[in-house]
Amino acid sequence: MQERYIPLPLIRAELMLATADSLITAKNTNEVAIDAFLENADYQIRFAEELGYGKRDKEFEELYDAIKNVRKDVKEKNADNKSLIGNLRKKLSAFKNRITPETETKK
Repeated sequence: MQERYIPLPLIRAELMLATADSLITAKNTNEVAIDAFLENADYQIRFAEELGYGKRDKEFEELYDAIKNVRKDVKEKNADNKSLIGNLRKKLSAFKNRITPETETKK
């Protein structure tokens, strides 16, 4: 049997990004709510970095920049923010899977 230990802040960040993505997809005009979810996702990723997950990986900066770009596009009401947040979610998922390898459980 294989186990994977996933940092809780990264799971929370994924949830925040999924919620922001669904609001953007629904063409929700509540920019404040979308921005709050994106800001919270940024906080959770920073929290994971401070806790030492990923060992100060350079990918953290890429995630911060991607969140900043999505927040900027939401404020400017660019039509491309749907693809930006989709790419951000894929990048976070790949990062999470890379830093949390599966381990064999002993019986």
